[in-house]
Amino acid sequence: MSDTEGAVQENQLLTTARTRPVFGTFVIEFFSPGLPTLLKQAGADWVLFDLEHSGFGLDSARAPIAVARQAGITAVVRVPGPQQHLVSTALDAGADAIMVPWVESAADAERIASWIKYPPVGVRGSAFGIAGDQYVGGPAEAAQRAADARTFFLPQIETPNAVEEVDAIAALPGVDVPFVGPLDLSTNLGVPGDFTAPAVERALERVLEACAAHSKVPGIFAPTVSLARRWSDMGFRMVSLAADTALLRWAFADGLEAIRKG
Repeated sequence: MSDTEGAVQENQLLTTARTRPVFGTFVIEFFSPGLPTLLKQAGADWVLFDLEHSGFGLDSARAPIAVARQAGITAVVRVPGPQQHLVSTALDAGADAIMVPWVESAADAERIASWIKYPPVGVRGSAFGIAGDQYVGGPAEAAQRAADARTFFLPQIETPNAVEEVDAIAALPGVDVPFVGPLDLSTNLGVPGDFTAPAVERALERVLEACAAHSKVPGIFAPTVSLARRWSDMGFRMVSLAADTALLRWAFADGLEAIRKG
């Protein structure tokens, strides 16, 4: 894909992320239709439905994706792996963005990015008047360009190979948010869960440098509030505050502690 072919209007969330961090969370357990609205009311900018580690399939995500679109919160789907049919069906279900795990190279990222945009930019198959365009339909060319403007791609940076390739990955016009999976990255660097290890810190700096060089939005999953603050202060702009399971546990534990102290 050339720079000219990739020149579509940027998604509003990405534009916002250039001026301030945008925060969301991963949904791993509670695929409830009402959850996106609750997160929006709490101040979230985006929500990710995780089909890699949750054990859920796309059917479970279709209703909350639809509600997210109505509520005005960006809906991201993490597909289980780099297969075109997993990407295309999530987009046709209404996902605003696609996250793909274990992207190892610029060649991997370029191939996956092509599945997200319509020709001539990419190779996405056309279907309109369905959930993906909120059943609007209309002239194909206008619908395709609107979808290209709305959708974006988050390749995950989780391995030493991906870190080595991150500058080339970030340089691709079809890549929008190089997104760090810190647990897998630290594990694959030989320091599982040690997010302040020098090797991890160097890898995070390389991601930030690559994103700055190519005007891309750096993203990361933060398992704790302190890490979300630390990494957003470092320069990460699309940050997940943990996942739904942790948020429920934290809130309930805090409430019980306050009651018992009272």
